[in-house]
Order: sequence, then structure tokens, then C-alpha cells
Amino acid sequence: MTQKPSEKKKIHPANAWMILTVVVMVSILLLNIIVQALPARFTIFDLTAQKISEVSDVTRDYLSRMNENVVIYRLCITGNEDKAVVQLLEHYDELSEHVLVEAVDPTVHPRFVAGYTDKQLSDNSIIVSGAKRHKVLDFNDLLLYNIYYSADGENYALQSQMTYGDFSTFYETYADYFTQGYYSYQTLFVGEDAITSAIDYVTTDVLPKVYLTTGHGETPFPESLYGYLSRDNIDCAEFSSIASEFPSDADAILIYAPTQDFTTDETAALRDYLLVGGNVMLFTSYANLELPNLLALMKEFGMETSDRLVSETDPDRYYNYKYFLLPDTAGAREHYSLSSYTMLAPNSHPIFMGQGEHPLTYTSLFSTSDEAELDAAHPSDEEEELSLTDEAQAETSEETEEDGKKVGRYDIGALVTLSGENAGHLCWFGSPEILSSEYNSSVRGGNYTYFLTILEDMCEKNYSLTIESKVMDGDSLILSSFQIGFWGVVLIAIIPLSVLSVGVVIHLKRKYR
Repeated sequence: MTQKPSEKKKIHPANAWMILTVVVMVSILLLNIIVQALPARFTIFDLTAQKISEVSDVTRDYLSRMNENVVIYRLCITGNEDKAVVQLLEHYDELSEHVLVEAVDPTVHPRFVAGYTDKQLSDNSIIVSGAKRHKVLDFNDLLLYNIYYSADGENYALQSQMTYGDFSTFYETYADYFTQGYYSYQTLFVGEDAITSAIDYVTTDVLPKVYLTTGHGETPFPESLYGYLSRDNIDCAEFSSIASEFPSDADAILIYAPTQDFTTDETAALRDYLLVGGNVMLFTSYANLELPNLLALMKEFGMETSDRLVSETDPDRYYNYKYFLLPDTAGAREHYSLSSYTMLAPNSHPIFMGQGEHPLTYTSLFSTSDEAELDAAHPSDEEEELSLTDEAQAETSEETEEDGKKVGRYDIGALVTLSGENAGHLCWFGSPEILSSEYNSSVRGGNYTYFLTILEDMCEKNYSLTIESKVMDGDSLILSSFQIGFWGVVLIAIIPLSVLSVGVVIHLKRKYR
């Protein structure tokens, strides 16, 4: 006989809750399994203002072009993992099938590190290993420091881009200044830059060697740039004499703001080096252009100059001061297929295209507006007649006489490419201050981007891996005594008591319903 609806067996409430609990737990377990299988970009979120663990388009583009397998070992005692490093490496693992990330606990595998280095590494250090070579990155290599001098509530840059070792020494030496508030520091995270560079190092066939000339009173090369060159896998060394032959492994020669002239033998060596396909990058200062041999060589290769300072009259083309130029970078961007970056070029002298004695192509990389002027480099020279070079430039640009000055467009950075099978390159900047870390920071890395792109192109390294560092130090939350007391009462007393009161009321209503 068919059972009546009212006679059907009902599920006991306790059993219903048990079944519901099992269903919920199984659902949560399945959801966890599904989430674990999702790519990191859907499951890892960087909520920091600086996006420390995110990767840039530079890294994404590089990883998309990878065709060699790389293993990244993250060395850390279990439980001491740095969240930013873990999340950052998750992105590398996800973005390329050629990248494998493995966690290694040195206490479980004590001999693992010895196979790569004899140094003692910090927790969260990284080893990148490829078929050609490997690279070790101590966790401290992922950090840089900026030092500031504080006065009148303002911070002034004192030293930039210091390594952990240099920072530790500086801090110990001037600990009292930090304690008293005269000095402060900012921590920069360069993990993405270091890791992407390490991957490139272990896979690339191109490891350029660049030499800095010495012995001519050259200005010290900016310390911060050594780090950029190293992270771009460019080996930079000094060469004390170029009177005979250049090193056979020289991909490029850097001449940075000499104050003394080169000898005839040295300029002859430079000439021979360029004619067989060598690459030279020259930086000169308007205040030190008494270099007849070197300037004669530049003239031979189609470039000339004047010891005048270039000043801008267009307020949109200078920064605060008429000699702090914001040049037109269209030539460089077009020649190197670059995005638009701002350049700041303080105290620049002009560079003019000359006739040259060899088949060559002259390219204007950085230039002023059409309303720029040439000012005397020294007050005593105010009434001096314009040089023949200035007059020659006047014939190639539309200029007008104004207060005795030539008004027109001037180059402050130019490139000469020699013709022939072994084409050499000669790049000339009219200001060494372009490479100042302070001025580079003012334009968010634009100066270094152009410099490194030109140098890498000379060395036939057709891509740049320069990635902007990220500030780790957030702004401090400063509360007054009243605010501390107010929020203390709210968080410790009012909110807990409110929740407790609501619970008591609900309980009593149910009890006497």
C-alpha cells in the first residue's frame, strides 16, 4: 500500500546537520583542489602599494621568448620563507614552461649549496641554474639602499643605490647620525631585476665586456651604474693605458669626462679600434674641453663641439634652470625603437655634425628646441665671438641673431656609424652629469635607460633588462596621544562589549520565546 505523504519518514535534524556538514567540507576540499590548480595570477594578489611581488612587462616579454630550461632554487629553512620572494618566483614558474622553481631547505640538504658556492647564504637566497652556467643571488643582493640627509623637515639625497655591504658599513660608521635623525634610509627591492638578469646570464651567448679608460684625469664613474651594468650582464673593467692595442675582448670603450688630453699614440689606437669595428662612447664636460688630440679625432669621425653651454628659452624644455635641459629624444627613440622616456641633461655643450674623413652616418639622438642658445661657459667669455664651429652649425639650422647669440637647434648627444662590413660606432654625450644617479632619479630612470640601450646595441645585445626598483619602506602611521587613547577604547572595549551584548540579547530572546 502506498504510503501517505504525511507518513513518509522524516530525516532527523541532527542527521540533516551532519549531512550538510559533510557536503560543505567536501565542497571546501574540492574548491581548494581547484584553486591550487589555477595559475598564480588568479590566486596570488600583491596588496602592497609598491607591488613588490608583481613582475613587469620587461620580464613577461623576456620569459615569453625563452627557449632554454632553467631551474630556480629558493634556499630557505622551512618556516622562514619571505612572502614577497615566494610570490615573485611563483610568477616566473607560471609565465614560462622553461622555468622550474624548487624550494630547498639547507638543513635537510646540507651539501646542496656547496655544489654552487662556498659562501654562506642567507635565508631566501636564490640559485639560478642553466645548461651554460649558474648564478647565486644572496637575499641581500635583492636589496639596495638610498641614504638621505634630513634638514628642516626635508630629505636630501646623500648616497643612492648602495649595496647591503656598503650600507651596513655606512650605518655602523654613522650610527649616531641615524639615531639623532640627521640621516635616514630607504630600502629598495630589486628582486625582479636580479632574478630576470640571472636567468639571462645563465642562458645567453652574449656577455659583453666594456672597458673604462683611466690615466687622463677621468671623472669617477658613478658607482650606481656598476650595479646596473652587472644586472644587465655587462662586465665593466678599467684599462689603464691604450697607447698600444685595446684588449681583444673589448666590446666597447667608455671614456668618461677626461680632464687631460690623449696622446697621439692613444688617439691613433682609438682610430684603429674604430676602423676595425670597435665601439666608443665618450662623455665630455664643457669645463674640460682643452683636449686637442681627442677633439681632432672626433672631427675626423664627423663630430665637432664648442665650449659653450647650451641654454633653453622654452620653459617646457628645461627643468627649473635654463641649463638643465629636457632634450628632444625622438632621434634616440626612433633609432633604437624605444618607448618615450624623459632625459635630463644638465650643463651640456653642443655637438655639431662635421664633414669627417671616413664614410659614415651621423644620427642626432638628443637635441634642444629650435629656440636654444649658446652661452659663454665662463663669465669672462661673454663678449667672445662665436667659434667657427658655431658658424658652421648656423648654416645647417634656421637661426636668428638675438643679443649676439646664435638661436637654434643643437644636438647634445649624437651617434656616428661607420660604413663597411666591420662598422664601428662612436657616441658622444655633451654632459657627463647625464649619468648622475640623482638626475637619473629625477626622470624615473630615463637617463640610464637611454645610456644602457645605446651601450647594449653597440655590444650587439639587442635587448635591455633594466627593471625599476621598488620601495619597500611604507609611510609610517603616526597617531597622536588622543588618537591612540580613542582607538584603544574603541578596539579593546566598545567593539567587544557591543558584540557580547548583542549575543546576550539574542540568547535571552530565544530562551524565553
